[in-house]
Amino acid sequence: MASSTEKRARWQAHIQDWKASGLSQRKFCRQNQLSYSMFSYWRTRLNRMARDSRKLIPVTLTAPATLNIYLPCGVRIETPAHLLGQLLPLLQTNPRAD
Repeated sequence: MASSTEKRARWQAHIQDWKASGLSQRKFCRQNQLSYSMFSYWRTRLNRMARDSRKLIPVTLTAPATLNIYLPCGVRIETPAHLLGQLLPLLQTNPRAD
């Protein structure tokens, strides 16, 4: 039996393949012999997990601290905690014109 991590990875791959296919969800599921209801369940679950993982949580620091921020692109930013309020707005903007 597959572990939850393996199931999540397998369904994430199905969803990525569906997005790349240009097909409707139902047609993709038929062509790939997938249950449409399970596909919908995992699409919703993975979307919710991705959304929840991006939330910030409040933290109270009692001493000066240095924070490490890891960006999805692989960049690591090390900053004093007291500068985080100034740094976050800069990270939320996207100056690149891809």
